Amino acid sequence: MSFETPKLIQIVADIEVWSEYKLSDGSTIKVKPNIVSVFFTGHDPSGMPIYGINGGIVLRIEKVDEKNLVPTRIPNPRGLP
Repeated sequence: MSFETPKLIQIVADIEVWSEYKLSDGSTIKVKPNIVSVFFTGHDPSGMPIYGINGGIVLRIEKVDEKNLVPTRIPNPRGLP
């Protein structure tokens, strides 16, 4: 592999794609990558470019089975019992 000084590559298009997962506990979650920046670092032995990313993953809970909920004591904003 040949590595070079990382070079920032401009992102010219952003298509938001969510992946949905149904879990065995009855919940459904969605996830998507949140890419902040992309950089080029070199080539692998076959000549393909190597890219790195800075970013993270966004998690959204879509559905939760009621058996997984935990009762909470949220204060009543009006002070009513």
